[in-house]
Amino acid sequence: MKVNADNALKIRLLILFLSIALGYLVSLFFLSIYQVSFDILNGNVK
Repeated sequence: MKVNADNALKIRLLILFLSIALGYLVSLFFLSIYQVSFDILNGNVK
C-alpha cells in the first residue's frame, strides 16, 4: 500500500480508530479481570 498525500490522512484516521478500539477492548479485559479477582477475594464466586 503506497502512502501519498491523498490517502495519508485516511491511513492516520484508520490507525486512530483502530487504536481507540484496541484500547477500549484492552481496558474492558483488564476491568473484567479486576472484577473477577475482586469477587474471588470477597468470596462472591458465581
